[in-house]
Amino acid sequence: MKKLVYALLIFILSSCTTLTPVSYVKTLDYRPLIENGLFVTESNSVSFEYTSIGSLFAQETDGWINGQFVTPRIKNMYNNILLEAQRLGANGLINMSVKRLDHSIVIQGMFIKRVKYGDVKIIEEQSVPIANDSLTGIKDDIRVGKINGTEYSVFRETEYEICLSTSRKLTVSEMKGIKKELVVSKKVLQFYILGIDNDNPYASLYETQLIEHGKGKITEFNE
Repeated sequence: MKKLVYALLIFILSSCTTLTPVSYVKTLDYRPLIENGLFVTESNSVSFEYTSIGSLFAQETDGWINGQFVTPRIKNMYNNILLEAQRLGANGLINMSVKRLDHSIVIQGMFIKRVKYGDVKIIEEQSVPIANDSLTGIKDDIRVGKINGTEYSVFRETEYEICLSTSRKLTVSEMKGIKKELVVSKKVLQFYILGIDNDNPYASLYETQLIEHGKGKITEFNE
């Protein structure tokens, strides 16, 4: 009996192995969609105006092709999404979610069409008087103001920056007028066109510097 117990103990101990830690990272690259002109975000809130087009449900399953087992092909899925966006006239996908199931990948979201406005060059108009038509206030929990008849809104504010959106590009004088109105110190003011390339500002003001991002130009100015 003792021999049997000893044998069982030896078997149990010998079958125990030490498991080492495992680290795993997997990324689904959205760039094939973005580089083909489709704005993509997992958020259901964006800083620009848009028109809702329709809900997206895309699924890619595994299966057998010519006797060979094939896993879900994300490239095929992206191509189908781009074709559907083109068919519907959509140029954005918001509230995007990705689910990996046992035998398939599912992508869901909402197709949108971003509203675009006309573009105006940034010009210096020191001789043109600045008219602050209304003081900065709060509207629907968003800081808003108006300068020379053009409304602006603060859609994001952090410790280091204030991001503003307007329906047209502002002149340098107008941007300086807003900077003075907001009474900001040691913060970068980032200016965006509503509905046009809202991932990148067209200009920034920091202390006495104007940065024109499209031109890569930095200009010093007087307060």
